[in-house]
Amino acid sequence: MLAASIEKETKTLDFQTVAVAFPELLASANQETVRELGGLALGETCEIIPVETKSADSSTMLSALHQARFGDKAAIETIKVNVQTDVAERLYKAGHVTEVVLSYGEQGISQNNRKLRDIHKNTLRHMELNDVMKQRTELEFRNAVLFEELEAAAVLDEYDAVVFSMTPHDQETRTDYRFFTSTDSVSIQYLKKTNQKLVLETAMVAGKKHANTLRHDSAVIGTILAGAGVDDTAISDNESLNHVLLVPKTQFNGIDEVVELYDDLAGGTFYGQLKERQDYKEYRKVSRQREAFFDQIVESVVEDLLAEAHNFQRPIDVIERLDKLSDKYCVLAAIGQEDIDLAVFGVTAAAHIKEARGFAAAGDMGGAERSLAKAHEVSTSSSCPTKLVGALQSSSESGNSTTAAEVSSGKKKMTCPFCKERITGDPCGSEINCTKCSASTKHSSSENRKRARIYKQNKKNRHKQKGILFSWNSQR
Repeated sequence: MLAASIEKETKTLDFQTVAVAFPELLASANQETVRELGGLALGETCEIIPVETKSADSSTMLSALHQARFGDKAAIETIKVNVQTDVAERLYKAGHVTEVVLSYGEQGISQNNRKLRDIHKNTLRHMELNDVMKQRTELEFRNAVLFEELEAAAVLDEYDAVVFSMTPHDQETRTDYRFFTSTDSVSIQYLKKTNQKLVLETAMVAGKKHANTLRHDSAVIGTILAGAGVDDTAISDNESLNHVLLVPKTQFNGIDEVVELYDDLAGGTFYGQLKERQDYKEYRKVSRQREAFFDQIVESVVEDLLAEAHNFQRPIDVIERLDKLSDKYCVLAAIGQEDIDLAVFGVTAAAHIKEARGFAAAGDMGGAERSLAKAHEVSTSSSCPTKLVGALQSSSESGNSTTAAEVSSGKKKMTCPFCKERITGDPCGSEINCTKCSASTKHSSSENRKRARIYKQNKKNRHKQKGILFSWNSQR
């Protein structure tokens, strides 16, 4: 049935690969990727990221956290988006769509002043990657560069771009990087330009109908690629990422049609799973409702991260702490959110959450809290594939009183985000103060801006007085 359906649908496909339609843009993106990642290949090292900023260009969560402590609104928004993405990917492995608005300028494509390519470059810099994950991340970086090439060449005025990212088949990678193998999810990214804005939609679809059935994602994506003229449709772990597809704006209006096509080719699934079909555009409202539900979780996680920012020494420390906090608040939220597949927390944790729901229904909130605490202790939930090595745990969770704050990074050169002066300080200290304008992490953002204005005005007045004095001495 699958083969027949594929043959029928292939005739209607109107995809093209960038490699065929615009080979010069792909070649340029490949060259830029080699140039940018060359430093990493040659052993570019990563040091502790100080509070270094040109406006709010936060390339890592660690940098964004330090800037946010100074009240930088763009940095705070960056953290919120990262946390919201983590929560969505942690709780919903299939049947969920996210949408983010991107900006394009001289620095390329960015979100909240954070360059899209830097997200993947930082993964290569700071994360422990095996060969499969390294190649995967390099292709994601290349695709971010290719998106910029497509926008610069005005290709996105006529076409939308589509790329598929599959769960690896390699068993060691699946285990080490905590992929959720009950769904073997596929991430479908759909980049479109609408009303002069770049919008990146991401749909999570299942790679198999049930936890114990064979995967259909390779066959489905292979068929779509065949319809786009790709000869070799034997899809390996990262092969789908290597082919960025273009679809005319007149054919599709967004990611809903791609998901529907995927489901048709999979034999009539709904977001890859054997569930009753619904109207795809109407179903998008479910994702929006979930995001409203996420808000409280996101707020709690962001608040804790900001409060603990002085404990983080390396970018990986923030990622590991985010993982712990997000899991904690997602477990708590699962007690009242019935559409969450509790399997995402693992079998044992799921049993404790079900137990907590029973206690709550009976009015025994103490019992519910105890069961949720047990669930958090054994939960195996995860969001984006990451190999965590336990570099940093809080004393309350690990029983170890040593934190990153006790391994001081020492004094470093930093830039005050308010007066823009170079100062010296400890980016991992519990309090950061500007020795020029007196801005401080203990003050509000408005107070810091006021201090910076006064400092700049006094500095301007001093320069003016020096000019008058120099003129008077010259005349003498």
